[in-house]
Amino acid sequence: PDAATEAVDPVETGETTVDEAAVEEIGTPAPSDEEIVLNDGEVLIEVDGEPVGPPPWKRQFELGFNGATGNSDNTSLRLKLNLDRKTDYSEFSFDIIYSNAFADGVETQNNSLQNSRMEWFLPELPWTYFVAQQTEYDQFKAYNVRISMNTGVGRKMIDTDRTNWKVRLGFGASREIGGPDDSYVPEMVLGSKLVHELTEFQTIKGEIQAFPDVTDFTDYRLQAEASWEVVVDPDADLTLKLSALDRYDSTPF
Repeated sequence: PDAATEAVDPVETGETTVDEAAVEEIGTPAPSDEEIVLNDGEVLIEVDGEPVGPPPWKRQFELGFNGATGNSDNTSLRLKLNLDRKTDYSEFSFDIIYSNAFADGVETQNNSLQNSRMEWFLPELPWTYFVAQQTEYDQFKAYNVRISMNTGVGRKMIDTDRTNWKVRLGFGASREIGGPDDSYVPEMVLGSKLVHELTEFQTIKGEIQAFPDVTDFTDYRLQAEASWEVVVDPDADLTLKLSALDRYDSTPF
C-alpha cells in the first residue's frame, strides 16, 4: 500500500476488507446551476455558464392541393404556416393561410388570412390576458386589405394533459383599406378554442371567433375552423391533416 492509504483504518465487512480511501470516487464536479429571471418572469437556467432555454419555437407548414378534370377543370391550392412558442408565463401564436383556385382557367379564389396573438397567463389562476391582430386580403372583395386589432381576457375552461378548452372575450376595431368605406369599426370579440388529443397520434382541433359591430350587432364577421390531425411519421414530424375553414361576413361587399 502507498503512504496515502496506510493512515486510514480499514473497515471490515464480513469476509471483505474495504479501504474507505480507496473506494472514494473522484468524478467530475456537478455543474453549478444558476437561475436567471427575466423581466417577463421567464426563467433561464445556466449550466456552467451556458444558458439553457427558453423553449424552442414550434413550426408547422401545411400544403394542400386538389385537381379535377372532365366536363370542367378545377384546381385549388392551399398553403399554411404556423408558429407557436409557449412558456410557463405566456404563449405567442402566428399563422398565415393562402388559398387560390381556378375553374376552367378562370380564377375564382385568391385570398389570405394572417392571425397573431400574444397571451399572458395569470399565475395560479385560469384567466389570461391577450392582444391579437389580424390581416385579411381577398382579391374579390371591394377592399384591398382589412386589418383588425383587439384585446381582452380569456379563461381556461378545461386544462389537462389531453384536453384544452379556452374561451375569450374582448374588444377592438377593424378597418378596410382601399374600399368604399375606410372608417374604423368598433368590434367585440367572442372566441372559443378546443384541442383534444384522441390518442398519442391523433388530435382534433376546433376554433370559432365572432366579431360583431358594437354599434350594430346585425353587422358581424364569423370565422370557424376544425381539423383532425394524424401523425404519419413521428421521426420526420409528418402529419396528415383534414380541415375545414369558413369565413362569413354579413356585409360581404
